[in-house]
Amino acid sequence: MSEKRLATRNKLYSTIEVNLYCFGKEVKGRVIDIGATGLSMDCLTRAKWLQKLLKVDVKVFFDPENPTSSMKVEAKGIVRWIKEKNNQIGIQFTEIDISKLGECTIYSINKEQISLNEPNSLYLK
Repeated sequence: MSEKRLATRNKLYSTIEVNLYCFGKEVKGRVIDIGATGLSMDCLTRAKWLQKLLKVDVKVFFDPENPTSSMKVEAKGIVRWIKEKNNQIGIQFTEIDISKLGECTIYSINKEQISLNEPNSLYLK
């Protein structure tokens, strides 16, 4: 099957949490991959009320262990796909601050490098 995405996605292996909000309800999860146009997530909670094409508010936390961290991005999106068997959801962003997303992605990559304790790693700035 050919890739339909217009922008690349980055697999980030550190823990990045994401919350979806709609109808006063919340779905918590972890990011599988993320890019300029959307993200894939593993849901930590079941959300039978979620449907394809539903508009959601999105908050992505790149440093969830630090509640005061500025490494988070808020966006608006649309649910594009749901894999109930795997408890996964795909979100297409309709509004996002691309500069902030880039800053947070670089932060996450650097955090991952540091956690690997590689003294000769090249850190992105």
